[in-house]
Order: sequence, then structure tokens, then C-alpha cells
Amino acid sequence: MAPAGVKPTIQHRDLQIAPLGTLAAGDPVVQSVTITSRVYGGSDVTGTITLNKAPTGNGLQVPVASSSAVVIISMPNIMVPVNQTSATFRITTREVDVDTPATITVGQGTSARTAQLTVRPRGTVESVALSAASVVAGGAVELTFNLAEPDSGTRIPLVSNDPATLVVPEYVMMNSGQSNGRLRLITKEVQSDRQVSITVGRGPTAKVAQLQVRARAVESVT
Repeated sequence: MAPAGVKPTIQHRDLQIAPLGTLAAGDPVVQSVTITSRVYGGSDVTGTITLNKAPTGNGLQVPVASSSAVVIISMPNIMVPVNQTSATFRITTREVDVDTPATITVGQGTSARTAQLTVRPRGTVESVALSAASVVAGGAVELTFNLAEPDSGTRIPLVSNDPATLVVPEYVMMNSGQSNGRLRLITKEVQSDRQVSITVGRGPTAKVAQLQVRARAVESVT
């Protein structure tokens, strides 16, 4: 129990909320909290809370918290001005490799309301393909890939498991509204057939294409 004169605190996972006092009958309570349901990691989003009635006096501070370290609330309390029934608050998200759900809790006790937010990885690769499954050493092949949704300003990483046979750029930059990419890759000369894996994307959503690079046939000299 908190010492006399010291207001208690509510622990909500990794965030601590300092309530301003116990709600009395007739005080404004949170009626709803609204946020977009999905957002790309690294983006900001705005939430809105609505009270059942406007506060009086100096307004009302409402505690807010997130269940995930990926979703960061800029302030532990939302200030609803006097004679207003709604207010907005800012949410910042971190980059993720997989879809990461979070619960946003606004208010406290039985009057608290929640909303769900899913943070999505940027540049989720849906498919990848090569123009040919095999190519003679020194020849070129075209790589194409498609994203699950259009994105902009996202770097799609590429990795070759055998740079001595096939060099790929470090990444492809996606333009606004772009959902697919295409690039021409040129293989190097090899002494024997090689199998090359090309990874497009990052984390568990990355896709891999396989390319066989065949050594040139050596012509016999008579």
C-alpha cells in the first residue's frame, strides 16, 4: 500500500502510469479509443480518445499505455482540455521483421478501453522469380520480385551466397507506390557448374531464388 499522501501507480508491462486520483461517480470516462489497425514499422500514427462527456475545471489527464516495446506512446497521459470530449495522442513504432501486434490501453480500471494495432515489416516480399533457371557463365539473367503491398522509400536487401559467381547490389530502393522490382544480373566465369542462392528481403519474410551457373564447354583442340 502506498504511504499516506503518495498516489499509487499502475504497472502496465514496461510502462508505468501515474494516475491523478480515483475516479468519482459522474466523472468523465473514456468512451472509445480509435487508431488505425495496421502500420508499417518506423512510422508514426495518431490515436484519438473520446470521453462520454467533457471535463470541467482544468481538464482531464487520461493514462495510456502499450503492451509492446515496438509501439511507443509519446506521453504517459493524454490531456483532454476543458469543455472538450476528445483528444489525440501520438504513437511511434519501431522497425520489425514480422507482423507484431500491440494493445493500446487508455484509461484505468473498469473504465479503460483498448484498441489493437499491428506493426508490419516494411517491404514484405511476396514472390521472387528469375528469367531462367540456369545460365552459361558470363551470361545475364533477370530477377523480378513483388511486394505484398506498394511501399515507398524502402530498401529491399539482396544477398548472393556466392559473390565469386554472381554479384548482386546491396539493396533496391522502392519508389512511391511501387510494388515490384526488376534488375539484370550478370554472372562471372566459373571453372565448374555452380548453384547460386539469391535472397531478396529481410528476416522470415525474405524469398530465395536459385540459379545454376554452368561452366563454358571447353572445345577440344585437334
